[in-house]
Amino acid sequence: MIKKNIYQMHELTTNRQRLSIKIYAFIYIIGLLGSSISIISNPLNTVDGKLKQLIPVGIVITFSLVMLYVLYRAIGKVNWIDKGIFVMTLLLYGIITVVSIGKILSVVIWVPIFIVFLFTLMDIKLSYILITVHLIVTILYNMKYPAYHYEVTKSTYVSMYTIILILLITVPKVLNLFQDYQKKISEDNEALLKKNKHVNVLLEDNAAKNMQLTEIAYKDAVTNLLNRQGFIKALGDCLEKTDNRDLSVLLIDIVQFRNINSVYGYGFGDKVLRKISELLGNPKFKAKHIARVGNDTFAVVITDLKIDELEKRINKDLGYSIFLEELSINIKYRIGISACNSNKKTAEILLNEADIALSKTKELHTMNYFIYDLKLDYEIKNRFSMIWALDQAIETKQIFMVYQPIYDMAAGKVVSVEALARWQDDVFGNISPDVFIELAEKSTLIHPLGDLIIESVCQFARRLDDVESDCCVTINISSRQLGREDFAEMFLEQIDAYSINPQKIGVEITESILIERFELVVEHLNRLRNRGIKIYLDDFGTGYSSLNYLDQLPIDVLKIDKSFVDEILISNRKRHILETIISLARQFDLNVLAEGVETREQAELLEKMGVHRMQGYYYSMPLKENEVYHAI
Repeated sequence: MIKKNIYQMHELTTNRQRLSIKIYAFIYIIGLLGSSISIISNPLNTVDGKLKQLIPVGIVITFSLVMLYVLYRAIGKVNWIDKGIFVMTLLLYGIITVVSIGKILSVVIWVPIFIVFLFTLMDIKLSYILITVHLIVTILYNMKYPAYHYEVTKSTYVSMYTIILILLITVPKVLNLFQDYQKKISEDNEALLKKNKHVNVLLEDNAAKNMQLTEIAYKDAVTNLLNRQGFIKALGDCLEKTDNRDLSVLLIDIVQFRNINSVYGYGFGDKVLRKISELLGNPKFKAKHIARVGNDTFAVVITDLKIDELEKRINKDLGYSIFLEELSINIKYRIGISACNSNKKTAEILLNEADIALSKTKELHTMNYFIYDLKLDYEIKNRFSMIWALDQAIETKQIFMVYQPIYDMAAGKVVSVEALARWQDDVFGNISPDVFIELAEKSTLIHPLGDLIIESVCQFARRLDDVESDCCVTINISSRQLGREDFAEMFLEQIDAYSINPQKIGVEITESILIERFELVVEHLNRLRNRGIKIYLDDFGTGYSSLNYLDQLPIDVLKIDKSFVDEILISNRKRHILETIISLARQFDLNVLAEGVETREQAELLEKMGVHRMQGYYYSMPLKENEVYHAI
């Protein structure tokens, strides 16, 4: 549509320019004839005088006609045609002035020729009014002074006849062009009005849609509360408008909400969320803003309450749990609290601090709320720094292995060693495996760390084969590693890559691994065991439903936890439990290994109870690789 309108306007413009040039060409021709007749018929001029006047007039008009032809040929190709026509108008007026024989009256009479220019570039109606007035004045002048100055009268008649001829020839074309312009303008105005109406409708629709999008962007669909983005905006506005000294942000996390959804269904879970949102919106709680910022997490802004008063309010109105009578369910929750004790804190900072405090409650277990402080900030930053350092240590292979011997009383020698990871950092020093293994499991580093440990142990096992040792090596595998779909395939590829006898490799797992993805764990263990790799169940007796898994798991060895070994000399109860475990293992045709043996008395009692393989400081501390060769 736009291209079509542009093309139409271009056509109208070129038609106007062509008509203008044709009119000027006609004027010049008529002017040439009129001037020539006026000069020749003047009896006062001599022949030489007439020639002197005719030659310049002919040259100028001929030059002007050539220029008009050039302009005509250039129409549609250049954008300066209208300027050229205006220059030709000035030139025409100059010629008229020159050939008017110096008579002021004649100059005035020839002015209408200049007005013709208004036909094409200016107001057409005004042009015709001026021409009509001029004709009337000319006729009246000639009637009153019929014989006044021959040359003037002659010029007047020539001028009058010229104008009449121009009018007769140009009026139809000019009127048609004018009508085309008027029609085009009318059509454009109508189209513009329609477009304006359409645009107004679109603007109204867009305004309504923007309101809807804003509602969607800042509101939670389930509870109709603010969502995370809406809460941050509302909190930011609140920080700008109010005194923030007694402002606090609470993050309230529903404990085991995922299990509620799994057991009762998502519809029931939504009812729980809506009910909690109603409780938080109770006027007695005096929450300024409430939002659902996560699947099972609410955020609340409390103002005009000091932090100690807020603690009292939480203990009084919220406590440790909420019993929803309508749904007959008791909901437990944890709360992370951030106090706005600085004008530099933004909404994002307050929300992040509350989230850090909430994470602390999950670690402590004994508290249902925790208030963020700078010590906690240091702890979190220190943890992040340690995670970064661990990542670098894994990448540069600074994690090294030590090996604790496992002694066989019957054989009287070391029959295997347990591989244990160690990390010595330049900044953090000697870091306990319990610390960095937990960090790795809670981040994404457990897989690269596990791969590094497996590779290191396989290399060590290869070197044991090279020295013709029959000593086996066991390696601890975390639950996150066993949760990988390709774990067994990856582990066996490492075994094959170093050409290791699988019977000299053992894999140690703990009972906590069995809680999630039990079928996948069993599948991985069966693949490893089918290749001759021995499976050890570590920390037996301290986990969950151990006895329920013994019949289903492909296990070769039970490792008795150190907590039983520590008290077998002083606790009859622990000794009886240990005897039961040993008896149970025999019934399942499983070997038994006691770990944490630290005294000769413990070793002798365990041997009497039928445990022949032991591990602990009584026999040996974890050894470096070069020390293992001497021990075996």
